[in-house]
This record gives sequence, structure tokens and C-alpha cells, in this order.
Amino acid sequence: MWRPFSESIDEVAIPEAAAHAPILIIHAWEDWSGVSRPLDHALKALSLEFQDRVAFRSLDTEDPENHDFLTRLKVMSLPALILYARGKEPRLIASRRSNELRKLLQSLVYDWEAVTRGAGDARTQMS
Repeated sequence: MWRPFSESIDEVAIPEAAAHAPILIIHAWEDWSGVSRPLDHALKALSLEFQDRVAFRSLDTEDPENHDFLTRLKVMSLPALILYARGKEPRLIASRRSNELRKLLQSLVYDWEAVTRGAGDARTQMS
């Protein structure tokens, strides 16, 4: 059976993973889909590009343990991408095109780095 490149995750482990990564992308996949594999290849390339700034994980949608989680997020089609950014509520990413995903990640990383720099600058000024 084919499996995505990224480390597998389940609902229980998501809060800890999201706490340790400013940006977390979860690929909700299924083995039978013709779209999951090409999407996984695009995500792997993006993971190399955004190495330490974005964490990538995969969630097996065929595992019954994950069904309630996917239902609560209102995942209606597969594969799906779930985004956790800077501790905010998760959201679904509509696009599966690598160039659009890259632009989204660039924007999120830029915003996160700006906030981080701003917090660092504020701490420096207070010292």
C-alpha cells in the first residue's frame, strides 16, 4: 500500500504538533485516490523548500479513529489539506495546485517571521 512521505499523525497528536510548529499542514489522504499521490509529491517538494518553517504530516482517512475529526472539520472531499497556523483554529485549504500552495505558505511564513521579529524587537527594546 502506498503511503505519503510525511510522518503520520492522528487527532490526539495534532495539538502537540501544532504547538511545536508555527505552520502545520496535514494531508488527509486515501490510498485509492488518483489525486493523493501527485499532491503528496507537490507537498514533498514544498517541505524541502520550507524545511524548518512548515511542518507536514499525513492523516489516513480510512482509519476509523480519524472519521469524527474529519467530520468536525467538515471535510467533504479527499484528499484534503488542513492548515494550522500560529495557534489559530484549523482551516481547510481549497487549492491543491503547488504554485498556489507555495504562495499561501510564503505569505504565512512571511507573516509569522514578521510577528516573530516584532516580538524580538519589542523584547530587545524593553531590556
